[in-house]
Amino acid sequence: MRRIEPERGPEAIGPYSPAVEKGGMLFISGQIPVDPETGTVVKGI
Repeated sequence: MRRIEPERGPEAIGPYSPAVEKGGMLFISGQIPVDPETGTVVKGI
């Protein structure tokens, strides 16, 4: 199992990974469009 954590993204709040790769499959967690600089939700995405 390989944890995937992008270099450009917000820090996880808790022990979470944005994605995990295992056996050729990619498991992606739910994400919301938050601007990392302001902490606000981006509209229109």
